[in-house]
This record gives sequence, structure tokens and C-alpha cells, in this order.
Amino acid sequence: MEDLKIVATFDGIDHRSLPLDLDGECYHNSWKWLMPVYEKIGELDIGKYEDDMYSYMFVIRRIDSYIEKIGDGRVPPFIQIIVGREAETSLEATYMAIVEFVKWHNDQ
Repeated sequence: MEDLKIVATFDGIDHRSLPLDLDGECYHNSWKWLMPVYEKIGELDIGKYEDDMYSYMFVIRRIDSYIEKIGDGRVPPFIQIIVGREAETSLEATYMAIVEFVKWHNDQ
């Protein structure tokens, strides 16, 4: 439940409005809930100057997902994998990667 609260806070949702029953639709088991968070991560652009800009790219495959940090003005662009997770399904791997990313992002 703690991971759901972390994702909800990043998503701008009061975690008290999450379903109490973990079998109900929520971030950990629904693309409908998870995709807005995925989009929010992809829209993050960080940097003070144009040559210091970087963004995040999400890669979702059949059983793994990872988030890369791309940019910093270099050619070719600098690429760093921030988090990556493997699981039995792409939904589960994506949820786990998002949880780890949000924890990492909150610590920056």
C-alpha cells in the first residue's frame, strides 16, 4: 500500500481516495491508472540552461520496463538508465519501475 501512496502523491492524487481493497483497480493492476503517471514522467524536462536539458524516456517491453535519462547537451546524447524492472507482465514491470523512479526522483 505504501508504494501506491508514493505513486498517487506523484500523480497529484490524495492517497486517501485510493481503493482500500487491493483487488480493486489501481496503479498496480490497471493501465488506465498507470498511463497518466507514465505520461507525467515522459513530460518531465529538467535543466537550467538549454545545453543542460535532459528528459526521461520510458521503455516498456513484454516482461521488463526501464526509464532512461537522456540529454545534457552532448552529441550523441548522454543516456543513463535510472531504473529497470523485470516481472511476469509488462504492467507489473512498468508499475515497479514507476515506483522506483518516483522514489529516486523524490530523493533528487
